[in-house]
Amino acid sequence: MSAQQLGTIHPPSPHKSIWEVNLRYDKHNQAQPHPDLARKKEDEKDIEKVPELVHTMLYGKSRDRIHAAFSLLNLSQKKNFRKPLGMSQDFIENICALLVIDQESDAHRRCQQHALGVLCNLLLEDPLLDTFIANDENCLPGLAKMLRSGDKVTQELAAKTLDYLCVTPENQTLVCNTDGILSGLISLLQNSKSTTTKNHGLQALIYLSANGKNRFLLAREDGLLDELERGITNTSDPTGGVTQKSVQVLYNLCLLKENLPVIAKSKQIRQILREKQSEVKERINSAEDRPYEGLDNDASTYKLTGISLDFLFTYDSRLNSKIILRGEGYNASSIQIGKHAVSRSMIEDAASANRLLDESMPKEATGISNEEEAHNRRRNARMKSLQQHQE
Repeated sequence: MSAQQLGTIHPPSPHKSIWEVNLRYDKHNQAQPHPDLARKKEDEKDIEKVPELVHTMLYGKSRDRIHAAFSLLNLSQKKNFRKPLGMSQDFIENICALLVIDQESDAHRRCQQHALGVLCNLLLEDPLLDTFIANDENCLPGLAKMLRSGDKVTQELAAKTLDYLCVTPENQTLVCNTDGILSGLISLLQNSKSTTTKNHGLQALIYLSANGKNRFLLAREDGLLDELERGITNTSDPTGGVTQKSVQVLYNLCLLKENLPVIAKSKQIRQILREKQSEVKERINSAEDRPYEGLDNDASTYKLTGISLDFLFTYDSRLNSKIILRGEGYNASSIQIGKHAVSRSMIEDAASANRLLDESMPKEATGISNEEEAHNRRRNARMKSLQQHQE
């Protein structure tokens, strides 16, 4: 075989040493680290900083405390950090402890707002983490305190946190039986002028009232029915969300027979429901197949007001002799209007009383009836949170 067939072999340049040649070869073939591994190492470094950030947030100087709390909030906004944060030693305990301390300064107020933001983000992740947060000794008392805050941002974040916390059915009875939560929620609905804050507060009440174990207590909470009446007549929300949620809570409370006499005592409730039903019906008919903002809420409000009025009518007609003899209406062992059933007793199986709305009703109006609905709500909340963060 000739030298031409083998090709010409060029030796290293005489002015370069063998070490320079090898160095050039090493640089050319150096393996680059995988980007996922590099990112994982960076994430581990960030997680290692958490104890120091928590300590600074609690005991540092004002500016350092705010910066540390804000850094923790930024970490919690990343989905892959939420579980590690929640499982970090004493992390949840320290975040919740910050809520029960009196606001001594503007720095403390801002740290509490960031702490509420952290809890909101963690509640988007895992039902088990939700339960762990709800059972912390300072979480619910802290939320009750934040609901009464005079600061608008703090109020909204507290209502949002409570909204997300009530998604998980296991938390609903615990929330309802915690001193100060319901009264704080009613105070928030009375004093807040923010539509967003009211929507979060009412959504939390929808979850609580969808649980049959809570209906008896909720209907007898001082001021709640008055706030629901105000919510039904609300005109500040162009989408009709406040009205729809208020009617939904009232409907849920009507599903317990013992609640009908309490609700029926109100002299205005029937008139309010009839006027609202007539108003939304006229708005729906005038649309003429042209969708508008709030159409779904109006459709839900129209159905719920009608069903609630039917339930109240069964109580109003309870003394009618013919109905008594036939054992119908309020005197029947079970009140049934279409697919909607009222439980006979507060101790009756909640499953029979939770056949809420027909399939044509928007999902948002049905509250939580099972675990799948809770996960759907969690996913929707996560998507909204992501959109707000991107904006």
